[in-house]
Amino acid sequence: WGIWAPIAFCILRLLQSIPTGGEIPGTICYLYENSDPTNRRFMTSWNAVGNQIGALVGLVEMYLMTNFTSAEFMLSWGWRISFLTGGVIGLLGIYLRHTLHETPVFEKLKLEHKIDKESLFGLINKYKYKIGIGTAFGAIDAASFYLIATYIPTFFDEKIGLSENQNMFVSFLILVITTVLLPFFGRLGDKVSNKFLCSASAVCLIALLYPLVIAIECENLVAVGVIGAVSLIPISCITALIAYLLGNLFPAPVRFTGVGLAVNLADGIIGGFTPAIALFLMQVTRSPVGFSWYILACGLVSLFAYLFFLKRHASPQ
Repeated sequence: WGIWAPIAFCILRLLQSIPTGGEIPGTICYLYENSDPTNRRFMTSWNAVGNQIGALVGLVEMYLMTNFTSAEFMLSWGWRISFLTGGVIGLLGIYLRHTLHETPVFEKLKLEHKIDKESLFGLINKYKYKIGIGTAFGAIDAASFYLIATYIPTFFDEKIGLSENQNMFVSFLILVITTVLLPFFGRLGDKVSNKFLCSASAVCLIALLYPLVIAIECENLVAVGVIGAVSLIPISCITALIAYLLGNLFPAPVRFTGVGLAVNLADGIIGGFTPAIALFLMQVTRSPVGFSWYILACGLVSLFAYLFFLKRHASPQ
C-alpha cells in the first residue's frame, strides 16, 4: 500500500468526524426533549457520561493490549482490534436507531408542519446571535479539557518520568472522578440556579489558574496535582450543564442544527486548536505556563456569557 495506507487512514478519520459531529447534538436533543422539565439537567448530563464511558472502555482496551500482547502483535495485526470493537458498537448504534422513537416534541412539529426547512446559511444568519452565545457557553469547557487531559499529565511525565501504565492510571482516575461528578451536578442543576453554578465554576477555574501557574513554575508536583484534582469539580459542573443550556437556547424547530453548530464550534475550533495555540503561546512567552493566557481568555468569555445571557431560571420549552 505504501503511501496510500496513511492517506486512507487520514481520509477515514475525516469521514469519522461527520457522524461524530452529529451524534452529540442528536443525543442532547433526544435527552432534552424526552425528559421531564423537573429533571432535565440530570437527564441531559448523561450525554457527557456516555462520552466518558466510551473513553474508559478505550483506555481499558489500551491497557489490556499494552500489557498482554507483544509489540510485534500490535504492529502486525493488533492495532485492528479497536476498529473491530468500534464496528460492533456501531452495529449496536444502528439497532438502537431502528428501535427508538422520535421525541414527542418532534412528532408534534411534524403533525403541525412546523419543521424548519430553511437552508443552513439561512439558519446561521437568523440565529447567529444564539449560536455565538452557545459557543461562548462551551468555550471554557473545551479549553480546560486540554489542561486536564493533556498538559498536566504531560507535565508529570516530563518531571518524574511516569511509565505508560502510570499514565493510563492517571487518565483512568480523571475519567472515573468526572464520570461520577457529572450526574451529581446534573441533579444539582435541577435544584439550584444554573447561572450561579456555571458562573461560580468559571470563576473557580479562572482563580485556580494563578496558583497553578506558580506551582508549575516552582515545579511543585504536589501542588500541581492537588490544583488539577480540584479543577475537576468546576469543569465537571459546566460539562454536566452545558447540554441543557444549549438545548434550552434554541427553539424546537431548529434545536438540532443550533446545538450542533454551537457544540462543534466550541469543541472543534476552540477546543481543537487549544494544543496548537497553547504551544504557540509557550514559545512566544518562553514560559511553560504561556498556555494559561488562552484558558484565561476562554474563561472570561464563558463567564461573560453566563452572567449576561444565561437566564437565572430558564423556562422549559
